[in-house]
Amino acid sequence: MSYSEKGLKEEKMPERGTAIYGRITWLTHFACNYRCTYCFYHEGCGWEILKAQNRYFSVAQWVDAWQRLYDTYGRFVIIATGGEPFIYPGFENIIQQISSQHYPINISTNASQDLERFTDVVDPERITLSLSFHPQFESIEEFFGKVALVRRKKFQGCLNLVAYPLYLNKVEYYQGYARASSEQFKVIPFRGIYRQNAYPWSYSDEELERAGIETDWFVKVRRKGTYCQAGVQSALLLPDGQVAKCGQMFYSGIIGNFFDREFRLRHEAAQCEREMCPCAEDKIFGEAELV
Repeated sequence: MSYSEKGLKEEKMPERGTAIYGRITWLTHFACNYRCTYCFYHEGCGWEILKAQNRYFSVAQWVDAWQRLYDTYGRFVIIATGGEPFIYPGFENIIQQISSQHYPINISTNASQDLERFTDVVDPERITLSLSFHPQFESIEEFFGKVALVRRKKFQGCLNLVAYPLYLNKVEYYQGYARASSEQFKVIPFRGIYRQNAYPWSYSDEELERAGIETDWFVKVRRKGTYCQAGVQSALLLPDGQVAKCGQMFYSGIIGNFFDREFRLRHEAAQCEREMCPCAEDKIFGEAELV
């Protein structure tokens, strides 16, 4: 029986504070200063519908809740995303405070905000920044000016690019520009509808090769029926404070509320209920894997 199948009942967990217990993906809020055509929130539920789920808690409330998690389980890896995390009120202050106990913290951002100020006050040994390039809103030259800034400040993190069909003929150029700076884009398959075709399933083999997407990606993401640690050592923290088993289950997989003083993760692994899981949300990422 595999580790995933037997869950955690027989496992001795790390002593609090000395090792990573698990991973929380923090979906800060359904709000963004960009409106990318290829965003799955744009394609899916829609920003205007999703924003009704936003709840804005104070810095003190967030710090207290993360402290309780630490007191209960110990140290967590945090992946902060959105929406755009840096436009969440008090976000930078929250990260400064909770990174004393929870780290590494990876922040996925469109890099539109003042990263110079932020990188002056946080520790690059504990924080990584994953910058996403959005050709609809800035040039490749502008984007790599921001990349140069965070690298100069010693911050690691991947560079993201969505393989939107409209931009596929430019992916090779963007990768070449990145290589000239000793960087490389992590190309993310587009999920949505383009010209009445459903993606990622509508990519041709030529398009997959051009984008650098491995053809076995479609096999790897099919995980229905496999045992998964999501909800046990990893979870999705939603904008209203509710905690879901994972992003694929979303609001159909709520396991508690982060601000409840009695909040607990599940004790056992369960079988995956979704056909596709592209985010490997049951994985616990360490420092090396967040770059």
